[in-house]
Amino acid sequence: MDLKLKDLQKEFINYIYSDCDKCSQELLSNIKAHSILESLKTYKRNSILSLFDTIKITYYSVCLILGEEFFKSLVFAYIEKNRSRSGNLDMYGFSFPNFLQQKNISPQYLMDIAILDLNFHLISMMPDFQAIPIEEFKNIPQQEYENITFILNPTCKILSLEHDVVKYWQYMHEHEKTNAKIRITSKESQVLIFRDDNNHIHYSALDVVENYFLNLCQEGKRFFDIFESLIEIDSKFDLNSLLKKFIEKQIIIGFTYNH
Repeated sequence: MDLKLKDLQKEFINYIYSDCDKCSQELLSNIKAHSILESLKTYKRNSILSLFDTIKITYYSVCLILGEEFFKSLVFAYIEKNRSRSGNLDMYGFSFPNFLQQKNISPQYLMDIAILDLNFHLISMMPDFQAIPIEEFKNIPQQEYENITFILNPTCKILSLEHDVVKYWQYMHEHEKTNAKIRITSKESQVLIFRDDNNHIHYSALDVVENYFLNLCQEGKRFFDIFESLIEIDSKFDLNSLLKKFIEKQIIIGFTYNH
């Protein structure tokens, strides 16, 4: 008896993700010719390898740390439990860091490395943006200062990491190898990752004031309210230096007046 299209698609997907090349009788009877099975096997292998290549490209540093063979075995186990739901391969593998954490894979800082890899990938795919000229900030009327709402670079992401892995991560991307001489310690940190308008991706550790400032900007708080909040954290913080740094680095790319 022929299967309905939906059921046939389900049988086909189950075959693609199964760990053997044996086709169900229902699927075979609906494709009418056993000669097609070899083509199905080829399609299956290519589909799985495409998913593997996607994860390997996204989690480049994780692969370097674990080694090709161990990484491959983990990825195939991940693919078996996490089927692709989109035709866009760039959208696959976002839960891989959680998978590594659930498997309790060593080293302990691997989760942080995977988070950096994933966000590097995500930011690389984001649309271009345009920052307003720095001169525009200089022309803001003084009476409007307290009503300003800053617009952040849309590629900005604030990451919470449990280890100081950024230098090590950067080394792996620059030299395509690991380096046992770089010391990694357990240290909670807030790291800002963003892309400038020349498509260069930057990483920067944030102190308490910087982190709080950016979070308040993301919430759409007025400049006056942000200033009042920061004073409570550090009464001696240098507001001018902070604004100058974020504007020049294209972390702040614009502003509006919020009366």
